[in-house]
Amino acid sequence: MTLSFTFSSFPVFAQTQQADWKDICARATADPLAAPAFTNGKPLSELKDCDSTRLYYGFSRAPDRKAALQCAYFERAHPRPSTGDPFYGVGVLSMLYANGFGIQRNYDLAIRFTCENTWAAQAEMEGRIRHLQHLRDSRSQTANFDLCDDGTSGLMEGACAEIGEQFAETKRAQKLKVLSAGWSREVKTAFENLQKAEQSFAMAHSGREIDLSGTGRGAFSIEAAAKVHDQFIQNLQRLAKGTVPPASAQDYRDVDANLNARYSQLLASKRKDEDQPRMGGEVELSGIRESERAWIKFRDGWMAFAPLANPKIEAKQIGALITGQRIEQFKDIE
Repeated sequence: MTLSFTFSSFPVFAQTQQADWKDICARATADPLAAPAFTNGKPLSELKDCDSTRLYYGFSRAPDRKAALQCAYFERAHPRPSTGDPFYGVGVLSMLYANGFGIQRNYDLAIRFTCENTWAAQAEMEGRIRHLQHLRDSRSQTANFDLCDDGTSGLMEGACAEIGEQFAETKRAQKLKVLSAGWSREVKTAFENLQKAEQSFAMAHSGREIDLSGTGRGAFSIEAAAKVHDQFIQNLQRLAKGTVPPASAQDYRDVDANLNARYSQLLASKRKDEDQPRMGGEVELSGIRESERAWIKFRDGWMAFAPLANPKIEAKQIGALITGQRIEQFKDIE
């Protein structure tokens, strides 16, 4: 499950604070600010490969906020103007100082680094500054400030979805480690092939079968891939428990015929739209075909793997289950 964040522009703070956020930022960034001296800090040769976001959140390990602080200052001094990453450098610095993680809490510096963040929409910037002003003026010592608290833009939505997906992927990896503990070499080899097919299908589905024409396309793509990955783990759990629904050979033929009919209908519908004006990122006929080819390899991988992992489960059972889930995906394709 992906980690969810609350998006809000904190309108009550905007009402209670009258100064324009641009004036606030002009004052906050008026004087130069150098990075502090770090005792026993990492050498520059190591910092060039650091990731302040990963150090801040931890994801698969405990956060290291002191290391995140030095890394974020290094990133601030080495901007990447084309990356579109609101967390890089100053984004992480604003959270570290607002929360007092790895450094003494300092809301004024948190506001300054918020002002330096060039990847925030104006409404987002205003809400975030009002939020920090409220925490500062109320002398809050317990609030856990996060950039995702005040997200309003599609860019921020995608960035926060990616943070959530990093946590979700860690949980999936932990579940997979438990599930695969007793597998033989033969089963592990079959699973490696299945996992590659799953990753290829998730990439094709999330990139070619989802409408990515809007500003929230980054989040939509991440969420679509996450659904495939979550379902993959759920099906592995069903297989381990022996709870894959029963299905006869005729059941499998029927659901496969249903899939083929729906696929043909979907292609026919897309052919009718081919001559119509289209926006970049909309689902196209070629994308559906590419994804379907990837899915067939994924389905075949399942049917080869499942009987090896659990001899009580027949290929037709897992084939019927996976095919039924593909039919449900077709229903969401526009």
